[in-house]
Amino acid sequence: MKKDRMKRKLQRNFVLLSVLSLFLLLAAVFAFQAIVSWRDQTEKADLIISGIMEKGDSSARYFLVSGVPERNVMRVEKINNLSVTNETALKLAGSVTAKRKDSGFLADYRYRVFHKDNAVRILFLSRSASLELYRSSLLSLGIVMLVSLFAAALILIAVSGWVVKPLADNHRRQKEFITGAGHELKTPLTVMKTDAELLETETGPNEWLKDLNVQIDRMAVMTERLVTLARSEELREDVKSSFSLSDAVNDLLESYRPVFTGKDRTLETDVQEGVLLFGDERGIRELLAILFDNADKYCPEGGTIRLSLCKKHRDAVICMANTAAGPDPEETALLTERFARGKNAGTKKGFGLGLAIANSVAKNHHGTLSVSVPEKNLFSVVCTLR
Repeated sequence: MKKDRMKRKLQRNFVLLSVLSLFLLLAAVFAFQAIVSWRDQTEKADLIISGIMEKGDSSARYFLVSGVPERNVMRVEKINNLSVTNETALKLAGSVTAKRKDSGFLADYRYRVFHKDNAVRILFLSRSASLELYRSSLLSLGIVMLVSLFAAALILIAVSGWVVKPLADNHRRQKEFITGAGHELKTPLTVMKTDAELLETETGPNEWLKDLNVQIDRMAVMTERLVTLARSEELREDVKSSFSLSDAVNDLLESYRPVFTGKDRTLETDVQEGVLLFGDERGIRELLAILFDNADKYCPEGGTIRLSLCKKHRDAVICMANTAAGPDPEETALLTERFARGKNAGTKKGFGLGLAIANSVAKNHHGTLSVSVPEKNLFSVVCTLR
């Protein structure tokens, strides 16, 4: 069941990205064709207009208006288009003089303005037939491209299972390896821990046994975190339920309050009541615990910890901010990756897996987790859940 969900997710992403890429490519081709065709229309029309002004051309449908726009004196000089009246010609000429552009298209006419002293001559060339052909060709091209895009989408949907199968299998094997290795490591670590304790009772405490116990504990914690991370990347539908996110935040807040307010630190909270969420309550509490642990770990003595929960439209937004010793804004984008730790982590214990786990939980709830440095010496984690 998990395998099928992962495969479907990969298929969906593959089809969406492929269709989007193809759409952008076809849109670029469509835009290029439209621009080239329009430039060709313009160049041909201007060439005909130039021929009319130089030699006259009785085969073209056009009309010529001249006058002095500043004095509001305009007259129809010539009409070689039976469908155009003097009134229409003067009206179009008035629109052109108001635009103050020497060339362009107006009502299926290509016009050019020729200046001589204060007077102007405006020639209008009918391009209705060519413009209609231009529009219909673009419409046909657009329909063909949309049909091609739809057909390509159907083909991609059909072959996506075959394409993503190696990726899905590799992802499954990776998770199975992490989970299996975690379980297999628990037994030898437990034996090593027991043997070290028995050896300590016989020989007494010493520096080497102390270091051995510390490293065994670190190994056990890291193994457990890796297994948690592997499991957090999949959210089973059967564990989802509706619960009060406000209550979950307040429960952990009460547990952490003495820890947060220790070392002369200030705790500021703004938790909105009645915020509900449909999801994995256990996973969300794990996410909250990670955020709380990070704030406690990296907030120095005399610092400030700020916690807020609010409802924005359909989203629940959790913000955890704390004073930090010189966080690097350039590192924030990497802190949600596995084994990523900031330069300011110093001697703080950790494996760089906490925010990676929290990020996986957030994604499983159609949310996001972002890390930022909104101001100097302030580290902020914003989690949006839907």
